[in-house]
Amino acid sequence: MTVHALQADATPANPSQFDILYRAWRRAKAEWELAENAPDKPLGLEIEETDAFCDVEQAALNAMLLHPAGELADVVRKLRAFQTEEVYDANNVREVLVRIHKDVRRFAYGFE
Repeated sequence: MTVHALQADATPANPSQFDILYRAWRRAKAEWELAENAPDKPLGLEIEETDAFCDVEQAALNAMLLHPAGELADVVRKLRAFQTEEVYDANNVREVLVRIHKDVRRFAYGFE
């Protein structure tokens, strides 16, 4: 019987700055979800708590999206986050799209 690892991505020995930012965003998102579903909070979070988690998660998401991609797989991660998090409704959607466009140009043509 073959055993498959449940971990989606192997942790690189020397993670890139993008990897660190991506993981920070995923962690902020997970911490928010855990807090919302905590057994001691059957009615959910207070508005102030929700706002605080939202601010942290959005800051981490923006940091990741606006950081230059180190490899093409990073662009895929950005686009997946853009879609799943509905970033197209964000105030800085133009800035995010400009950054993604620069990333794609660099991989396609070797320059931004």
